[in-house]
Amino acid sequence: MPRLPMGDMSAAEVIWGYGTSYEIVITPHLGRISLKDTVNVKDIQEESYGDNAVDARETGRPIEISVPMTRSTLEQLEAALGGVLDSYDILIISADISCAGMYERSLPLLIKPKCGAVADPDHKTWIEVFHTYPVPAIDLGWARDEQRVFLVNFKTFISQESEHEGELYSIGVL
Repeated sequence: MPRLPMGDMSAAEVIWGYGTSYEIVITPHLGRISLKDTVNVKDIQEESYGDNAVDARETGRPIEISVPMTRSTLEQLEAALGGVLDSYDILIISADISCAGMYERSLPLLIKPKCGAVADPDHKTWIEVFHTYPVPAIDLGWARDEQRVFLVNFKTFISQESEHEGELYSIGVL
């Protein structure tokens, strides 16, 4: 019986900006890297049948990705948090109230399963999400028994480019 090409369980390496000049590895991670794929459905109803559906239509397929970054470099945090690293190695985080849309600033995100501490070199095990933009959800804690994690969620978009028009992601990368 065929198995998932990426295996049943493992850590992963995550690369934001895959295949671009902005490519940066944003792992290691502590906790679960998550890719959630949910198909939204809207019921079609008729008054005669009350709240029962007589048909349904797919209305979208939002993809949710979250990466719990830990032991990150300032360069990784600069990319994931949308900050600016100054010449004194101080990371400045500001509100990004810009007129530019997230889609036009989105980049591909690649998830590579790991075996031990090494990313799998087999491209058939990789997942590429074509358009993503980081949206931090930071809740840092200070405690003697709690490791700090920078949770970064990625907003995903359906591709509008001709190469992948209408597509969201692929399991296996060419």
